[in-house]
Amino acid sequence: MLQNIRFNAWLRVQVFVSGFAIMALELLGSRLITPVFGNSTSTWGSLIGVVLAGLAGGYQYGGKLADRSPTRVRFSTILFTGAVFVILVPFIAPSALALSLSLGLGDRYGPVLATTLILGLPTFLLGMTSPFALRMGAQQLASLGNLSGNLYSISTVGSILGTFGTVFVLIPLWDVRS
Repeated sequence: MLQNIRFNAWLRVQVFVSGFAIMALELLGSRLITPVFGNSTSTWGSLIGVVLAGLAGGYQYGGKLADRSPTRVRFSTILFTGAVFVILVPFIAPSALALSLSLGLGDRYGPVLATTLILGLPTFLLGMTSPFALRMGAQQLASLGNLSGNLYSISTVGSILGTFGTVFVLIPLWDVRS
């Protein structure tokens, strides 16, 4: 019983951290992309659209993968790989931005490619966490709705704190300038 409680708490922490990281990535991504392509509707549309596309793909693939192989090792591998790609964002960004500029896509379509190269894979991997956690945490069908509501609520709270934490703490702390 205690092991099950610890496991469910661990799942909730992972979903919270994933939600936090998704919004932090999106906001920090804006600080990488706006100096190159400007603070325009195209830039913000690219950021929002690419993050949503990554999440949608991650939700879909994560759900399928979780039904095939709902193991803690597989889930941990997804989390670890997602974290590695989040850490690599600042190192990938200069090359992705340079490539986007060199292709002559302009300020309208350049941000789409740059954002896809910089944030696409990390948001896809982070999107896999919620359906995977839902599958692993499901004890019985009768309580699946409650569990899914709880996990998505925790993920959204993580996203909210990721938004405010990034804007009001991380960006000023790291002196990230646009």
